[in-house]
Amino acid sequence: MEMKSSGNNAIKELFDDLFTSRDGGRLDTRQLILASRIRLVFVFPLMCVFIYTYLVYFPIRKWPVHIESWLFNLIAITIVAYLIANCTVNYLTKWSRLVERINYLTLLLELAIIQMLWLWGGFLAFPVVLLMITVVIIYRIGMDYYTALLTAVLGVIMYIVTVLMEVNGLLPQHPGIAGSYNKTEAALISISVVLISVFLAFIVTNLVMNQKFKLNRQLEEQSTRDGLTGIPNRRYFNEHLDIEWRRAMRSSKPLSLIMVDIDNFKAYNDTYGHLNGDECLRKVAVCLHKGARRPADVVARFGGEEFVVLLPETTLDGAASLAENLRRRVEMLDIPHKQSSLHGKITISLGVASLIPSPALSPDDLLEHADKALYRAKHLGRNRVSVDFALLYPQHN
Repeated sequence: MEMKSSGNNAIKELFDDLFTSRDGGRLDTRQLILASRIRLVFVFPLMCVFIYTYLVYFPIRKWPVHIESWLFNLIAITIVAYLIANCTVNYLTKWSRLVERINYLTLLLELAIIQMLWLWGGFLAFPVVLLMITVVIIYRIGMDYYTALLTAVLGVIMYIVTVLMEVNGLLPQHPGIAGSYNKTEAALISISVVLISVFLAFIVTNLVMNQKFKLNRQLEEQSTRDGLTGIPNRRYFNEHLDIEWRRAMRSSKPLSLIMVDIDNFKAYNDTYGHLNGDECLRKVAVCLHKGARRPADVVARFGGEEFVVLLPETTLDGAASLAENLRRRVEMLDIPHKQSSLHGKITISLGVASLIPSPALSPDDLLEHADKALYRAKHLGRNRVSVDFALLYPQHN
């Protein structure tokens, strides 16, 4: 039963990798600029090669002269606009919104050029499928999932419409091959090949991008997790302290901090050995993590046997109440410590500080006063909570 469930999960994960977006469809300006540069060095020359090939090998398709002239001029104008748009993006790196809009403009221009090439070539426009596939791949790599999907769907629809128009005589056939094939069978084969080609290009590229996103996320999580305890490390804490500080400053809400230290931990290591010391750290970390239940609360290892608990939108009283609850939870773990004078088991000391951030203060002030409160708790006998009142919302006084 367990193997069947594991197999189902693997199939579901593969399905998600193929047909959904792991990154949530986020747009990154750097990716947009990269996509624009790839267009300039790859897509643009490819389009020019195709247009040159069509001019050389398909100069006559029984189009009226004025339509051929109009189509050629329109392609030339579209290519010039496309080139200008992509060159402009490289000089607008500071304006992300404008870069995004210009990239969507180039999307429309590419689809327009592809459509005109398909109209020009009809059933013989298979080389343009390569261009279509290239555009879809670049959009999935350089832009986002939904843009690539939209491009793939619109491109296939345009090709189907072009083929059906030729089958029904709305577009002239090339004189050299007119009547040399069954139009219905050729249409079905042509449409099937294009559908399969674009579909495979999209899902394979999407799979690669999703795998890359998952790998990057795993590496990011590893860099912000403490290797021993599995909870966030000091780097993660510092990043979130800065984020929550700015958020609390905007909303004028209190931000609280609890600093935690395991009592007599050096003596525990000396008595029971470092392996047991590591296990003790893990148990205390898990206990603290479970005790801070709100999603926004951050419990992190600060260093050695010290931990921190960051509490957004929490008053001093609320933080002190949680600190006392955490102290009791660790004491109830009943981890033996015969060298401790505090009931012969592992205990913790906690220092609590709280403030409403303002320009006159900095995150270091919160850390400093929580550390002073922790020092006071240890000085008064350990296994207790000490509260710092010096920063109690000073800007309101």
